[in-house]
Formats: sequence, structure tokens, C-alpha cells
Amino acid sequence: MKFADVLGNTEVKQTLIAGINAGRVPHAQLFVSREGGGNLAMALAYAQYIFCADKRENDSCGVCDGCRKMLRLVHPDLFMAMPGSKRESDPKEWSSKHFIEPFREAVLANPYLSLEDWLEHTGLQDKVVSINAQTANEIVHDMQMKSFLGSYKICLIWLPELFYPTAVPKLLKIIEEPPANTLFLLVSENPDKIMATILSRTQTVKLNKIPDFEIMDALMNRFGVEMQRAQEIVNISDGDYNRAKWLSNEESNSQSVNLFREWMLAVYQGNIPQLLQFSEKFHGENHDVQKNFLVYALHLFRESIIKVSGAEDLARNTSSERVFLEKFAKTINPEAIIEIRGVIDDMVWQLDRHANAKMLMTALSLRMVPIFVKKK
Repeated sequence: MKFADVLGNTEVKQTLIAGINAGRVPHAQLFVSREGGGNLAMALAYAQYIFCADKRENDSCGVCDGCRKMLRLVHPDLFMAMPGSKRESDPKEWSSKHFIEPFREAVLANPYLSLEDWLEHTGLQDKVVSINAQTANEIVHDMQMKSFLGSYKICLIWLPELFYPTAVPKLLKIIEEPPANTLFLLVSENPDKIMATILSRTQTVKLNKIPDFEIMDALMNRFGVEMQRAQEIVNISDGDYNRAKWLSNEESNSQSVNLFREWMLAVYQGNIPQLLQFSEKFHGENHDVQKNFLVYALHLFRESIIKVSGAEDLARNTSSERVFLEKFAKTINPEAIIEIRGVIDDMVWQLDRHANAKMLMTALSLRMVPIFVKKK
């Protein structure tokens, strides 16, 4: 992947390139961004620039042997580690190497890959995933070998916040004192959850939010989204390119809108049997639909609070949502909704850890009923 293919963060790209050209390449770097913010894409572009045999002033050439291998993620000096879990087809001892091929497929299809995308791609939605001790052993072994092409060896570790505790001690020494021309590129969305012993051994590369105009341009030119619709998507996605792409799919987006309206009608009416039916329906959706529905609910609750407060200059909604919010905002208790937003945030966290969706949705719905009853 070339730097030109990574949205936003021009200054970060320039700093990374300048460091390589000046021979200042930290041996362990942590690429950090929000979900959908491009940290994995940036790390891959950085690795490609390092491997490029004909570096240009602002990017890799894209045509040399090193670049061609990186464009297919098959460079022999690139080691990739990612979270996984034991499957029926795996031996007793599994590692990231069992997931290399699906990881290549997933990243080549979407360099802004999220954990949820990865779990769905590998069928691990019902598993607790981690980067295990066996993977750590293989990293130590492979990174002590000489490079195949005589340049750098790079170990890219995706989501180090998911290291299994027993894996971390095995890596501390090699990350702190790696062999010559050996680089570690860690890619994280939640650096606060990385063990301090790993975090202290890395230099952070923090990515800023992708500018709205760049996401809008990508939606229009890469996915053929009309300008007005692209603007509406940008308003909602708030710098998350993954979410913007999902919203560009009208069918997926309308699914969440319809689910939300159905849910709110049952809550407003205090219709317990219907709420139980809705919880059953929600439970039957895949993890991606469940999470996007809750994220969309958070968005509409936020817009409702803004509507009630009169701070219209802070609004980020579509024209159809504005029609809906005119009536919806009048039915809510803003103070209670602020509390509910915290509950939904926690629910998203629990869903990511495979909690029972039906139980979570039932508890949330019953908690919300009094908020609307009081307004009536």
C-alpha cells in the first residue's frame, strides 16, 4: 500500500518519510488511531516505503519487486501477527500463522479492517480471540533470522491490546533490543489496554481524525456515492472510514434506521411483549448489524439532545433524520438519555466480548420505558 492510498494525515506521512530518508527509523513504533482511522493502512504504507528499492520523494514507487510483494502482502521479510483462536481444524498449538492467508484476504479487501470485520471473516464471532504465547514464540524465532532480501525485517503486530498475558514476557527483550535492521510495527485502536511493559518500549505514531472532505471524496470517487448523500454520510461517520463505507450501502443503512424506529415505537408505547419480540429479533442479527444499530442509536440520541438544547450548529444529521428528530426529540428526557448513552456504550463493549445480545437488549429496553412514559 502506498502513502497516497491512505486517507488524511499528510503531516504524519511526511514525518515518517523524512525519518526513513534520514536514517532515523525507531525499532519499535506504535501506530494509533480510532477505529476506521487508518492505522493499519499507514503502517503497511510505511513498511512498503522501507522495502521500496526506488523510493520517491513522497512515496514508494509501487513497481519495484519489494513494492509488488507488499501490494500482495507476500514480502518474505514481513512477519504479521494478529488475534485468533483455536478452531476445529487447528492443531492443539495454534498461532497467528494459521490465520495468515485469511488475514491477507481481509486486509487486501479492506486496509481499514476492524476487529468485527476480522471476526466475521474468520468465523470467530463466538470465540475469545488473542495473540497467544505460541505466536510470541514464533515472533522471537523468526525475527532473529536474517532477512531474505538483505534489508530490514519487519514484524507487524495488529491489535497488541489483545496479547494474552503469558505472551507479553516472551517479547519484551526482543522488542527492547532487537537484532540489527529489525523493526516492530504495532497497530492499535486502544493503546490504554496495552500492557505497560510493551507500551513503554514503543514510540507512538498518533494519527489524527481523517478530514471530512477526504472521506467525502473517497465515497464519491471510489464508491460512486452522490455528493449530497456523501455529505450526509460524512456528517454521521465522524472520521470513521469503515463506518462511512458501511453507510454508503443504502440497504445496510436503512436496515438500522428501520430497526431503530421499530424499537423506539415499542419503548414509547411501553409495549413489553413487542419489546421482548424486538430483543429476539435483535439477537438473530449478526454482530455487525447489532453493533451498527447501537452506534446509530447513539448518533440519534446525540442529535436529539442537541435538538432539545438548541445547539443546532453542532448537529451532524441527514435531511431525513431531521424530519424524524423534529418529533422524536420532544418525547425524550435529555438527562436520562445522557445516562442511557453510557449504558449503550457499555452494551457495545459487552457485545464485542460475546455477551448474550437478547438479554442485553431486553434490559436496555425495559430501562428506557420510564424515560418516555414520564414525558407522556
